[in-house]
Amino acid sequence: MSVFRDKLIESAKKREWCYLGYADFELPTWNDIFFNIENTRHGGRSKWRRDPNLNFQMYDTRNISSVKNIQKYFQEIFVKNNISSHAYFGLSNKQGAFGLHKDKMDVIYMGAINNTRMTIWNSGKEDANRKCLFDKEFEPLETIYIPAGTYHEINIFEPRASLSFGVEGLKHHFPPDYL
Repeated sequence: MSVFRDKLIESAKKREWCYLGYADFELPTWNDIFFNIENTRHGGRSKWRRDPNLNFQMYDTRNISSVKNIQKYFQEIFVKNNISSHAYFGLSNKQGAFGLHKDKMDVIYMGAINNTRMTIWNSGKEDANRKCLFDKEFEPLETIYIPAGTYHEINIFEPRASLSFGVEGLKHHFPPDYL
């Protein structure tokens, strides 16, 4: 895991996206995910949402031990920041609500169950000169680091689950400050 960790740190310092390769973690199972849905209510309010096409986003994954362990690993790298974790999963092959977009925080995206396709773009849809920088089908444990403001898109073509870890509160002008 030291090569994985080193690539992640170097990419974060440079503020550049990076395909990190395969991670060596235990991943959640479908049972872990479905059981956690039942336990993600807080004050009567759901900690997950469902799109009409059976794609879900789970905002609270702290009861899934395998996800908690991965989150702890990233927290040990980004010691001055909160690491949030979300699980995205779907039972259909229809695209969810997260087409081409950019996030306000750095994201570490990891395939968990079945495959998705990750594409990194140099700009948004409105740019006529938009170019694809990276396009790959992701298998479980494949991981990519995506800095805040990087346009990316995840395409779904089968039932799947993936994990997203947000590095919150970065000081973008001085990356070594948060590593």
